[in-house]
Amino acid sequence: MISMNKYNRLMEHVNPSPDLEQRLHDALDKPPVRKPPVWRKYGLQVACMLIGIIAAAITSVDIAYADPRPPHGEGNKPPVVATAPQEYATTDELAAALSFPLALPQTLPDGYAFDSASDQFGMAVVVYADAEGHTLKYCMGKGEDALTGMNHTVSGEKLEGTDAILYAETGYTAVEWKDSKYSYCFIADEAFDTAVWQALVNSIK
Repeated sequence: MISMNKYNRLMEHVNPSPDLEQRLHDALDKPPVRKPPVWRKYGLQVACMLIGIIAAAITSVDIAYADPRPPHGEGNKPPVVATAPQEYATTDELAAALSFPLALPQTLPDGYAFDSASDQFGMAVVVYADAEGHTLKYCMGKGEDALTGMNHTVSGEKLEGTDAILYAETGYTAVEWKDSKYSYCFIADEAFDTAVWQALVNSIK
């Protein structure tokens, strides 16, 4: 390492040209160049990497939620989509299309006969009618909660001699009951007496 005394003696013998002297002065007049801290040099790169990772994660989640269907591999079936109510010409055709054994009333009020049959999203619906245009609708569904959603504005009364509840609504009467496997319902726009309702409910087979 050169001491300051030797350095000064050496500099006394240095005669820079006017051009070199001017460049030295220009260099001394400029402010010192500071190197940016390390975190500035690499911070932007790290931030870009983090943004890329987060974007990829969000995209993966969006794809997962966009297609909730299970994979259709071997042994897997696509989900069943509910279709419109299906009409049938006879109760035999309806019974053949259902996933449960159809039980029907074996007796009907005087003047009533079969009018239509349909499968309404798994609920069997059979309509009987008379010559005057009155209708008696019979419904049967699988499970004790098959009639969930059929609300009433009046309190029901137990129908004597049966497990059914009778609802005397304005304009129609409904009778509902269920067992351990199925739910049943009659809806009529004609006022029947108790004996007719009892016969209908007890005739289901």
